[in-house]
Amino acid sequence: MAKILDTAEQKEALREITEGLKVIQDIDKVLASDGPFFLGILSDNKLKISLDTHTSESGQVERLLGKLRAKIAKKIPSQADKYHIALTDEEEALLSGPPKEEAIEDKAECQQFEGSVS
Repeated sequence: MAKILDTAEQKEALREITEGLKVIQDIDKVLASDGPFFLGILSDNKLKISLDTHTSESGQVERLLGKLRAKIAKKIPSQADKYHIALTDEEEALLSGPPKEEAIEDKAECQQFEGSVS
């Protein structure tokens, strides 16, 4: 009789995928927000580093978060295929991110708004 394999590796992969999708959602929220936020990093020796994203480093933070998001989004589909884990349409859309045109339009609108405020 055929049966479904439910291995420890598959459960761990599901946990990692779920955690990765949550991280992607959090990154998307941060990158989409207009308000200031603080990024804190807690190292092994409990040294806390925080920076205000309205400083000149905000572009660097956005690039760093974008790279982290891309790395996680690239890993999830192959892991899901390997362990036969189905992703919903919403999860697939989350992995692909916002359409390129929408992201470009949003940036252009922000730049126009910033220019009119100055």
